Amino acid sequence: MDGGDVEFVDFNEKTGVLIVSLVGMCATCPMSEITLKQGIEQTITAAIPEVKEVMNA
Repeated sequence: MDGGDVEFVDFNEKTGVLIVSLVGMCATCPMSEITLKQGIEQTITAAIPEVKEVMNA
């Protein structure tokens, strides 16, 4: 909605860490870490139990 997006980079099955890349407006937004942890990570971990943490590349 704000001109940003999220791209899949990697997933470590052993640790449950999903690596994504914030692109577009999200890449330079000062609120991107909050968006990542309180928005993206909460949504993904609730929907996909294998994912334990989401990190920015």
